[in-house]
Amino acid sequence: MLKPGPGHFALAPTLHPDGHRIAGATEVPRVLNDLGWAKTGFSHGLETIRTDVFYVSLTSSFEHDVSMPTTRSTEKRPPASASGRGQRHGAGAVTKPRATSVALIENYLPVKGTQALVKPAQWKRVQVLVKDAVAPFASLHPTALRPYLRAMLLLAMWADDHGYQLERDVVLSENLIWAFTRQQPFGVFDYEPHLWRLAAAHHTLSMAAKRRGKIARPSYLAPYSDDELTKLVSFANNLTNEHRRETLLTIIALGAGCGISRSRLRGVSAKSVHLHQGETFITSFDLCAKVSKDFVPLLHEVVRFRASGPLVPVRGSNLTAHAAEWTKQRRGVPVLSGDRLRATYIVALLESDAATLDVLRWSGLKRIEGLQGYLPYVTSRTRTCNHLRKEHR
Repeated sequence: MLKPGPGHFALAPTLHPDGHRIAGATEVPRVLNDLGWAKTGFSHGLETIRTDVFYVSLTSSFEHDVSMPTTRSTEKRPPASASGRGQRHGAGAVTKPRATSVALIENYLPVKGTQALVKPAQWKRVQVLVKDAVAPFASLHPTALRPYLRAMLLLAMWADDHGYQLERDVVLSENLIWAFTRQQPFGVFDYEPHLWRLAAAHHTLSMAAKRRGKIARPSYLAPYSDDELTKLVSFANNLTNEHRRETLLTIIALGAGCGISRSRLRGVSAKSVHLHQGETFITSFDLCAKVSKDFVPLLHEVVRFRASGPLVPVRGSNLTAHAAEWTKQRRGVPVLSGDRLRATYIVALLESDAATLDVLRWSGLKRIEGLQGYLPYVTSRTRTCNHLRKEHR
């Protein structure tokens, strides 16, 4: 009989009844059955152990063993509703309401707090509508449910202020949602995807409205447009938190203006900025990059902010990802991406008259093939892959 190697599993060996359905792990139930391990969904109060974790741990010992038995277990799987985890539909959403979420909806009272969201008189008029509209989402975790409550409350308040009937079909109609979202000021938290999902839960929407409920993610090789960069800089300048304002402007200046992002941000200081034949350059590790002329004023402003010490304070493993959270779901503001900022710098170099060797040296790319992914975004069309190779030779 096969036996696991030392140190494979420290927990009681259990296997979820649905485990054999995971692609690439069909042999695991047979192996565990041959080893005499229980094939149950829960054991001793432990959480269900994922089959793919078993597969990764066992593959080195059993994958190439020709003596492994091929008979399947005849044990029947219990129905989905018997597992106690609720039936599922769509993209894994649980339809069984959570007791904590139901209590949150019933006890939702935005008139209290240091900064009340709504006046008591208006809350009496809209509370039935708000709670009724959010009720289908009671299966969500309370943390995920709160944005839907806030979104529906703001929409109901807006409808009440403008004299609309406080009925669900009226307030969650497409025309009313379009009108409400278009009047939201720049930079505020964007609840539009939540509103479209609320409307879809109660009646049929057009295809255009359904797409608005999904947040598209641009390619990491796609540069920011001039309009997007203007909105990012404007949003950063309007931040009241001084640390966030300076940090966000610094990341934009170094990424889009110098091609410096991710780990290369560490160690960059005001002393890294210098001149070569009248042109502004900046150093980072083994990289010496030419600063785009459009970003030289912003870089000088950033240097004045933090004349001593690093331009980007080291906090956590990925400061850019942390700063990106400040821009997520802000009305009219593109999400911050270090890769797209760097793509903006590289595409600008490709559209300029800089030599290919200079583009490689300033961007820190080692091979000419690294530029191919950016060529579809070069609008001037003066450079092609063959042109780059000929110039490189």
